[in-house]
Amino acid sequence: MVLPKKRKRTATHSVKYFFFVLSAISIGGALLPLVPSRHYFFQGWEFPVVQLFILGLVGLLGSLWFANFDSIGWWTFLGASLLCLVYFAWIIFPYMAIAPKRVKTAENPNPERSIKVLSSNVLIDNRETAPLKAQIEQYQPDIIALLEPDNYWAGQMEYLKEEYPYFVEEPLDNAYGLLFYSKLKTEGTELRYLVEEGVPSVVTTVFLPDGTPVRVYVVHPKPPSPTENKTSTERDAELMLYAKEIVEEKLPAIIFGDLNDVAWSNTTRRFQRMSKLLDPRLGRRPFHTFHADYWAFRWPLDHVFHSDDFKYVRMERLPTIQSDHFPIFIELEYSPDADQKQSRPSKNPGDEEAAEAVIEDAQEKD
Repeated sequence: MVLPKKRKRTATHSVKYFFFVLSAISIGGALLPLVPSRHYFFQGWEFPVVQLFILGLVGLLGSLWFANFDSIGWWTFLGASLLCLVYFAWIIFPYMAIAPKRVKTAENPNPERSIKVLSSNVLIDNRETAPLKAQIEQYQPDIIALLEPDNYWAGQMEYLKEEYPYFVEEPLDNAYGLLFYSKLKTEGTELRYLVEEGVPSVVTTVFLPDGTPVRVYVVHPKPPSPTENKTSTERDAELMLYAKEIVEEKLPAIIFGDLNDVAWSNTTRRFQRMSKLLDPRLGRRPFHTFHADYWAFRWPLDHVFHSDDFKYVRMERLPTIQSDHFPIFIELEYSPDADQKQSRPSKNPGDEEAAEAVIEDAQEKD
């Protein structure tokens, strides 16, 4: 009996399957976040949209070279790959410089009505404080928010109190500590544990040099991940609670910090629609702040959103401070007439119900 010869796997076959796998990962990355689950496995695929777009593009171009155009299966696969690329491009495009700017640029910013904010996740194990101190000296922010500080960082920042007399210090050993310093007068400052024990946020009213009161929120909820919360329930609930509070406020508002979510996620976009806040990155660039050590795995985790009565002056992702996050700096000008020129996001059907559902689920877990 003569056995059939085993078919050899050629280099061509390996290359073909390599491109196939790239496209399959891209397709999976587009579909998995559509699953109605808050589990980190599904939520996490919302983060690497740029990377998934690149993988899908390379995979599609390579697959075209090897495609069997007489096969319905290949046509289906190529069509799915192309649709996913269009979907990712639709997500990415608003953050490109060629897209319309959501927040208008202040032509002649008035220092009396301007506010400068520096926000930095310092990484709890990081002991290199000099780079951050140099940036504070260079940029002279009105408000500084440091996330993940422990007692070491609180001691190193002690000198700031002389120039920043309004402060809140909550150093913690769980990577969710918070240090807040303001040159500007504050009033009614609160240190809150809104959703989870051990996860603080700061809420205060800051007065600009001309006396204009601005409501300021600093947040750092836990992410959905294998090592933190298994689902995004607590993070989403904190954002929804603040969205509901902000939209009822009559004061100009700014919220910033490490949201442990990307700018284009379903949760962050719902937060914007619920709060009516604007994203100054739209029409400029996404300002990827994480991961500082791996350029191929970066996405925007540190955010600044503000009410429509502010205009954009400048925003920068600052150089590394030996943390896994880059610091973010922004300067905004309060302009009461800006709301007549800037469109606020509108709620979608179901936003209210989704927000209430995640808040109720978080309260039940508590």
